[in-house]
Amino acid sequence: RDPHSFFADGAAIIVALLSGRHEAAADTGRKVTQLHPRFSAAYKPYLAALGHLGEQREAAVVHRRLLQLEPDFSLRSFRTTAPFARREDLEHYCAGLSLAGVV
Repeated sequence: RDPHSFFADGAAIIVALLSGRHEAAADTGRKVTQLHPRFSAAYKPYLAALGHLGEQREAAVVHRRLLQLEPDFSLRSFRTTAPFARREDLEHYCAGLSLAGVV
């Protein structure tokens, strides 16, 4: 009922992704992006989860949607702006993005 709950749900995608619960991250990502298709921050961990799951078809669709919202999104741009304190979290996230086709 909270019109801003998608912010917390977006964070939940990241928590699930970094916990290695890729299926849960993808499920939450699907829900958040369907309810709020212009919330680009949700697409990134969702896409990384799909990469880790090997879901190439769905990842391609999600990647295209993300690029419509953020045309300059790349692995390099993500690395320079990602706020992770632990290097292993950044590497896990980036590995998923790479597996999903982000260059």
